Amino acid sequence: MITAPQKSFNKFINALDEYFKQNWKQLTCADIYNFYNEVFKKLKEVKGNSHGFTGRSELFIWEIIWHQLGGEFDSIPLKKNGLLQFQSKNDAKICIGQSIGVSVKGHRRYPDISIYYLGKLIGVISIKLYLTNGMETLREEELRFKEFREEYPDNDIRTLLIIYSGVPEKGTIRPELEKFKEENEWFNYLVLEEISLIFWKELGISLGLERIAKRKEI
Repeated sequence: MITAPQKSFNKFINALDEYFKQNWKQLTCADIYNFYNEVFKKLKEVKGNSHGFTGRSELFIWEIIWHQLGGEFDSIPLKKNGLLQFQSKNDAKICIGQSIGVSVKGHRRYPDISIYYLGKLIGVISIKLYLTNGMETLREEELRFKEFREEYPDNDIRTLLIIYSGVPEKGTIRPELEKFKEENEWFNYLVLEEISLIFWKELGISLGLERIAKRKEI
């Protein structure tokens, strides 16, 4: 009997979720980078490239945030675009979402991951495998982060740029990242491949999640 594709896919997703459920507290930033690399290499072995399998880089980060903020959420359909926001079952004041539209200066911005508390946006995460166009991409990210802060000045929004790899020590990118971080206490960046620290702890520090913490793992 041929196994239904949906059943096989559900099995894969459930196994992935179980892996992060069991291991999220121990995973370092570099572990997440290496995990992504392993998936990339396996896809390349199977089909020659990884084209068509988008969203993995966001999924791995999402899984850790999901479990870090309690691991149990109710899905809430958003009327405008059919996307889902997720409300914590342990603390209904906490909501998280992926690519949820946020009104900024008359336009809609779609953060890779957003964190809400009491209905207010308090955390914005942008995730890049690498900075595709170098400084141009970085400047665009910096501008978006500033716009979130300016649009919602009372929310104390913290912003985090996660880059999987490709930020050389030499050149202009690293100094610009450090400069922007020094000038804006609400911003941080993580280059995953080079950091051996526990990811969820770095995430919590970067986004100031102690503001909404009910447990020490946040």
